[in-house]
Amino acid sequence: MTIEDIAQKLEISKSTVSRALRGCYGVKADTRERCLKMAGELGYHIPAEAESHNVALILPAKSIEDVHELAHRSMLVIGNEIDKLDWQIRFIVIPMQETAMLDDIKTWPIGLSRANLDCCIVEGMISRQARLLLAKRFSEHVVMLSRHYLHDGLSGVGIDNYAGGNFAANKVLDAGHSRIGWIGSLGSRDISSERYYGVCNCLKQAGAELTAEIWLDERLPLDFAVIDHELQTNMPAEPDKIPTAWISSTDWLGAMVILYFESKKLFCPMDFSMISFDDTKIAEALVHRILTSVVSPITKIATGAVQMLASHWQGSITEPTAWLYPFEYRSGCTLVKYRQK
Repeated sequence: MTIEDIAQKLEISKSTVSRALRGCYGVKADTRERCLKMAGELGYHIPAEAESHNVALILPAKSIEDVHELAHRSMLVIGNEIDKLDWQIRFIVIPMQETAMLDDIKTWPIGLSRANLDCCIVEGMISRQARLLLAKRFSEHVVMLSRHYLHDGLSGVGIDNYAGGNFAANKVLDAGHSRIGWIGSLGSRDISSERYYGVCNCLKQAGAELTAEIWLDERLPLDFAVIDHELQTNMPAEPDKIPTAWISSTDWLGAMVILYFESKKLFCPMDFSMISFDDTKIAEALVHRILTSVVSPITKIATGAVQMLASHWQGSITEPTAWLYPFEYRSGCTLVKYRQK
């Protein structure tokens, strides 16, 4: 007899049966009683309790319903992988503008202070003070998504954003563009900076450089007035330096810039090209087309985060570690060969 046999008899999931038999939190008393009774009737031997862990997943959002698209995808994958291990997960949501509350244990959310939490996965950007506190609180059993801070004792999984920046710049150069602009997001400064430096390095090696550089803070309300001000302030005065192709640190930001230019009767890709990072559905919905993008493999990264935590507990990882996955490329329709007008 197996847990699967019990689950089939009771018409519930295997993970629910497993948690019920191990007395885990979150299983209704009557469900636990039914599982124990069925286990006895079927002659199932309940093994000695396996090591279980309680994971805090910190998400940047006002509420669990407000989690942004990429973080939501990660959340679903992580929840599924945690379930496979028969571990428990607690979602901790913190608005991006209020992450400073993590800088002092006294202002931590109540859920994060629960004594039974023994490891943590963090989605989003937090301060160095917060990183050090989390590393201490969870004895370095902390994994960052899409980031890593080994010097602060935090492991991480993601892609090589520097290499991604190199790749994006090469794609633009291969398309024949020599006047290239950068549009970056201060809302994810560390990731954007890695991508930016990758772009700059590639252009330098090719004997080229950015002819325009713009940084926008997407944590704040971003409207056409803000974009217009930044473009007017940072656009080169010389017509022969105005970019024919733009590289955007995120596809959402790239989509907003495409819409701004369309309001000025400039259309992508006829009048300019765009390559960005990520692959959010909301960005595609904004511009009604598939953006040319350097894509992070969200499922692999989220799965890797849970595997890394498990490896920490198993002892196969004994110090802060970074796992970098190969980025993927989506050709889209917003980057085309440069045509002299």
